[in-house]
Amino acid sequence: GIPNGILLFGPPGCGKTFIVKKLAEELGYHFIEMNPSSVATSYVHGAVGNIGKVFEMAKLQAPSIVFIDEIEGLIPKREELSSSADIKKEEINEFLLQLNNAGNNKILVVGATNRPHMIDTAILRSGRMDKRIFVGPPDFEARRDLFKICLSGRPYDKGIDFEKLAKMTENYVGSDIELIVTEAARAAVLGDKKMIDEKMLSGAIKKFNPSISSEEIAYYSQFGNLERS
Repeated sequence: GIPNGILLFGPPGCGKTFIVKKLAEELGYHFIEMNPSSVATSYVHGAVGNIGKVFEMAKLQAPSIVFIDEIEGLIPKREELSSSADIKKEEINEFLLQLNNAGNNKILVVGATNRPHMIDTAILRSGRMDKRIFVGPPDFEARRDLFKICLSGRPYDKGIDFEKLAKMTENYVGSDIELIVTEAARAAVLGDKKMIDEKMLSGAIKKFNPSISSEEIAYYSQFGNLERS
């Protein structure tokens, strides 16, 4: 059967949205993206109705994946809301109600967050988002392959040592590697070179620091007990 929900958590730039889109593609599910700004409205109780409409649309087009990026904005911790935030609490309750029935309606709800400590804990209860997966920075093999993927479609020297580049980019995320390859391509154009070579890529790596700091890596390490796949 379809689980009600999956939570992907981890640093930005590691491909959480990409993973969910590819999952929908592989499963043949209709993909619907929802975020706090897309359901927000100036009308009182309007957001509650908009959440319901998203799930109704997902039900009509089922099987579907409803993807919520930055889910902490939609489902923040209720105990940290002000006493006057009753409308926001209604939105959270409406989402939890829809989540409870998602699997029965052939809807898979996938949330993504960079800040797991800010999510209301009710969403993690059994039967809701009880499948939680950490999406971290790419490992050595993934970084090596990311360079190959980002260079595909561009002329490059076939003698590039991709393992060397992977060693140079520990803690770099996918978006960092894409930026490095783009910068190397610019250097090739400016230098009137016919292809991207290893020297250009090494030079681009030295220009950019990884997006994720050691402090952020330490932050995510405290959520090891959250993962459940």
